[in-house]
Amino acid sequence: MGKGKVHINIVVIGHVDHAKSTTIGNLIYKLGGINKRFGTTKYYYTVIDAHGHWDFIKNVVTSTSQAGCLVLIINSTIG
Repeated sequence: MGKGKVHINIVVIGHVDHAKSTTIGNLIYKLGGINKRFGTTKYYYTVIDAHGHWDFIKNVVTSTSQAGCLVLIINSTIG
């Protein structure tokens, strides 16, 4: 393997309307926008915002099978 950076896919999953896209949007905003690279000296990352709706569960399974890291978003305000 060359001296390039290691690529890690980060998949964000959770139930519909639990602020997955909002969380990712805030991360992108804090990084300076969509064109800003997200990485470190050793790694670069791709963030995948998986659908929370049951109609897209097949896509979620496919996305998570390619993940190097998984972030589960849970809305703790729902009782």
